[in-house]
Amino acid sequence: GQDDWLHVPNDNSMHLSGKSFTIELWYKTDGIINEGNSDDQQTSIITDYISGAWNYFYILLRDDNRVGFAVNYGGSNSAGVNSSFPINDGEWHHIAAIRDIDSGYISLFIDGQKAGEDFFGSGDGSIDSGQGLAIGSNHNGRYVECAMKNVSISNSVRYFENFNPPSEFILDNNSMVFYDFNQQSFSDLSGNGNHGVNNGASFSQESTDLISSEDICCYDSENDIDGDGICSDEEIVGCQDEAACNYNSDAT
Repeated sequence: GQDDWLHVPNDNSMHLSGKSFTIELWYKTDGIINEGNSDDQQTSIITDYISGAWNYFYILLRDDNRVGFAVNYGGSNSAGVNSSFPINDGEWHHIAAIRDIDSGYISLFIDGQKAGEDFFGSGDGSIDSGQGLAIGSNHNGRYVECAMKNVSISNSVRYFENFNPPSEFILDNNSMVFYDFNQQSFSDLSGNGNHGVNNGASFSQESTDLISSEDICCYDSENDIDGDGICSDEEIVGCQDEAACNYNSDAT
């Protein structure tokens, strides 16, 4: 909904300071209608910056509907990267935000493609606000209509280069927070007990349909020439008309 969000109460088990991490999720929105100046309407996709924070991380939907990822020790000790294109097309997008403590870089991937990176360093200064997580909006009291699926925070680097976005995320000993909204639950499946507190969000049947037929062939419509949701290289040749010379009951 327009003013709904999920709050995850603060707990040390999901703090990210001094760690490599990957935050990934599936997200779709029709976006923000910008009626003001830059940055006065941007709001959270997922963040621990709910209000008045100096130490934080965020993945935001910018005023121009691009995705922004940033981390901040406080003041000017920060790094950030933005996607080069908006995502307000009402389609599912995979977002992955990564900090690699070894290289010192943060990076942002949209639909498996690196949007950019920025150097942050390998220090262990705090990027935890202590406010818990806001998922699906409520950054400084601002909201946007959106839908979300699997949400995962891991204390490891899941992706180093471009990749095909997974429909299911890895759940392992590196998982700090893990939600599968397909199960119509706000329970944390990581085992850390970071369960979400619902503030008006609801489940829809659509949220269980992660990949549409137009997305099924690695986001390449040219790999599904007849638009039937079966990739061209997996089609079964033939015709289902029993009178046809190339009859095949399994033809697609």
